[in-house]
Amino acid sequence: MENLDKDNKSKSKKSKNQAPKGFLEKSRVSQMMLKTALRNHIDLSHLADNKASTLLSVNALMITLILPLMLPLIRENPNLGLPTGLLLLSCIISIILSTLVTMPSKMKGILNIHDIKRGTADPFFFGNFYNMTYNQYLSLMKETIEATENLEESAIVDLYMSGKVLGKKYTMLRYCYLAFLVGLTISGVAFYAALCID
Repeated sequence: MENLDKDNKSKSKKSKNQAPKGFLEKSRVSQMMLKTALRNHIDLSHLADNKASTLLSVNALMITLILPLMLPLIRENPNLGLPTGLLLLSCIISIILSTLVTMPSKMKGILNIHDIKRGTADPFFFGNFYNMTYNQYLSLMKETIEATENLEESAIVDLYMSGKVLGKKYTMLRYCYLAFLVGLTISGVAFYAALCID
């Protein structure tokens, strides 16, 4: 009896340390948290794209307005050439960075069951299977759906991968805003200095 008690205690310790297979299936709270996290990632990705698009439009509009307005003034006052060039440069850098934020990442379009089991791919994201034939994808999905742990792994991989992409987007978006703010500040100081010299 003492040996049985020891075995039961060791098994309970192992079950506490390791998540059982099908743990998402048995826990409604885990399912709800996963769905909420995925939805938040999608919303944040849309927000990042919208911010980048807004900044891209603003910088493109500034370039469109600056060139025709400033060229006659630069002819009259050559000191305005440097600040105008700095402003245009900051706008171009912001446009490049905001385009990188919205640019889709490179996708293979083909995967296998080993990728799914290793946790490096998700069969529910189009970028992972668009180069596969229907029969290849069908057999892969059947194999994935038949095992609950594969489905759970795919859901977690999807959350992780979307988080990685989101992190890169927001990092690039931060650089984009910094380039815009720093460029505007330096250009403003340069314009003030040019007008003071004049």
